[in-house]
Amino acid sequence: MSHRPPPTVVDWTVAVAVALFVALFVAVTVSVTGPPGAGDVAVALLMAVAAGGAGVAVRRHRRLAVRARELAVQAEERGELLAREAVTEERVRIARELHDVVAHSVSVMVMQAGAARLMLDPGQAAQREALTVVEETGREAVEELRRMVGLLRTGPDGEGLAPQPGLARLDDLVEQVRAAGLEVALSVEGVPSPLPTGLDLSAYRIVQEALANTLRHAGPTRSEVTVAYRPRMLCLDIVDEGPRDGRAPAPAGTGHGLIGMRERVALFHGRLSAGPLPEGGYGVRVSLPLAGRMTVVS
Repeated sequence: MSHRPPPTVVDWTVAVAVALFVALFVAVTVSVTGPPGAGDVAVALLMAVAAGGAGVAVRRHRRLAVRARELAVQAEERGELLAREAVTEERVRIARELHDVVAHSVSVMVMQAGAARLMLDPGQAAQREALTVVEETGREAVEELRRMVGLLRTGPDGEGLAPQPGLARLDDLVEQVRAAGLEVALSVEGVPSPLPTGLDLSAYRIVQEALANTLRHAGPTRSEVTVAYRPRMLCLDIVDEGPRDGRAPAPAGTGHGLIGMRERVALFHGRLSAGPLPEGGYGVRVSLPLAGRMTVVS
C-alpha cells in the first residue's frame, strides 16, 4: 500500500488560489449580471478544474525534479565509490607484484653478503660480524616480505610464483593477442638497456593492459606498439585504428585497465596520455623517467 505524502506549502497554496479564484469569479458575476445562472456556474467550475489541474501538474513536476536530483546524487556517489574500490584493487595488485620483486632482490643481497663473509680472512672478525648481521637482517626482511605477499595475494594458490614478466617478453605477449584476433606490430627504438625490475614489470603490464583494452573496446583491429629507449626515459606508445566495421568504439576511460596504467605510471613519477586520436582510433602514450620526476596528466 503506497503512502501518500503530506500536503506541502505548494499544495495548500494551490488550493487557496483555486478557492479565491472561484469566489472572485462568482462575486464579479453577481455584481455585473446578478445571481449566476447554470452556465456561469459551469464556466466557473471548468476554470477552477483547469487551475487545479495546472497546480497538480506543477506539483508533480516538482516531485519529479526532486527525485531526479536525488537519483543523480546517488549515481554520482556510487560512481565515486566504485572508482575508489577499483583504485584500491589495482594498488593491491601492484603492491603484490612489487613485493615479489623486492623479496627476490633482498634474497640476492643476502646470498652475496654470505658469499663475501666466506671469503674473509680469519683475522677479519669485525668484518665477518658485520656481514653476519647483514645476512640475519636480510633473512628477517625476506620473511616479513613473504608474510606480506601472502596477505596481499588473493588469487589461486601459487599465483605469483612464476617469473615476473618484463619487456624482454613482449614478443610472447604479442603472439598471445594476435591469437585473440588483434593485429599487432611491435617496434623497438634505441638500444635496449637494463631496467629496474619493478619498472620493467610495470612497463610490460602497461602494454598488456593497453592491448587488452583495444580488444575489449575496438575488437579485432590493427594496433602498433612502440618501445623507445631514450636518454633517461622509457617511452611506450600503443595506438590502434579503431573498430574495422565502422561502429563507434565502446566507451573507454573508466575501466580497471586504464586505472591500473595510471597507478603504475604514478608509481614511477611518469606521464600518461590516453584518449581518442584525431585521425581515428585510440592511443596510449607513456613516458617513464629513469631518473628525476614527472607529473601524471590526463
